[in-house]
Amino acid sequence: MQRLFFYIATVVVLAASVIVSVENGEVAGLFTTRTGDQTADTQSALFVSYVEDGDTVVLGSGERVRYLGINTPESGESYADQATQRNMSLVQGKTVTLTTESETRDMYGRLLAYVQVDGVSVQELLLSEGLATAYFLQKSQNKEKYNALEEQARISCKGMWEGLCTPQARCIKVASIRSDPPGNNAERLNDEWVDIINVCKETIDITGWLLRDASSSNRYTFTPTLLAPSATVRVHSGCGKDSGASRYWSCPAKKAGIWNNDHDILLLFDRHGAMMEWYSY
Repeated sequence: MQRLFFYIATVVVLAASVIVSVENGEVAGLFTTRTGDQTADTQSALFVSYVEDGDTVVLGSGERVRYLGINTPESGESYADQATQRNMSLVQGKTVTLTTESETRDMYGRLLAYVQVDGVSVQELLLSEGLATAYFLQKSQNKEKYNALEEQARISCKGMWEGLCTPQARCIKVASIRSDPPGNNAERLNDEWVDIINVCKETIDITGWLLRDASSSNRYTFTPTLLAPSATVRVHSGCGKDSGASRYWSCPAKKAGIWNNDHDILLLFDRHGAMMEWYSY
């Protein structure tokens, strides 16, 4: 009889927990699967109450979720509104499934997760439509797939990549980049640089063009710069006075270099926010 009472009490407690979850707008099922040496936790039937931007949403519980594996344009950048609107059409007011990997939180405390709605990957849709770039800070089984989806959208000039098919984009290119100068990089920031060249036969004004890295945390806006045919302008990572074909990224100088030593992506936008160059090393 005691066992029977214990069983009934357990069922009541579980039922009450479900009721509380429903009242909060969520009923979550949690299970764990193994992917290589990683553990993937999947939560299903989570209600999305609000979309912040192209890669961040808020659940009914108040939990903020940052999409794993992609980065969408920031507010004020070209295609930021399109990415946000598309994200809203996909998930706002709907239930989704979240899958996390080994690193579950970012520096802002947001949950890092892959998102599916009706069995379809939201990240993959945004990438294939040219509204996001692949962006990984950890090892992932999805990295190769996401990079391929981004590349296909870029080749097809979809979404944010449409500027790459314009005449000006064919003129302005990365000539070379020095991402890892000898010695302590932090002490030799001006020995780290990128050269931008005009490969066309007409002079191009790149004043106001935006140069940034893949994370978008490092940004440089060109001061008055006219690039004559075959001319090159060098953008140093440190501090200095612009002159001739030399430009300087940050004054006061940062404590670290702009470009990752081993791998990074350079993005260049014209003054209207259209992407003119994408360069990976």
